[in-house]
Amino acid sequence: MLRSLAEVGIAFVDLLAVQAREIGKEAKSVGVSLALIAVFAVLAGGMLLGGTGLLVWALYLVLSAELTAASAAALTGVAVWVVIGVGGWIALRTSKRPASK
Repeated sequence: MLRSLAEVGIAFVDLLAVQAREIGKEAKSVGVSLALIAVFAVLAGGMLLGGTGLLVWALYLVLSAELTAASAAALTGVAVWVVIGVGGWIALRTSKRPASK
């Protein structure tokens, strides 16, 4: 009886070790996937900021050809505020929608 109890204990420890190795492999693959997603998110965010900056600069250059530099800067700032305000309003409207049943 003691021998069978010991065999059950050894089998349990072996099973636990195998499960721990499997969990370790899965955790490593999930970690690699998350790291790749984070790298691509940082790159995409940087490119988005750069592209937005270039668009704002282009708007300023177009307006400065027609207006004074101060007026062009003011209108560019107002345009950026309007875009941010509309984006925030859309985000608030979509987050306050009741859940569909």
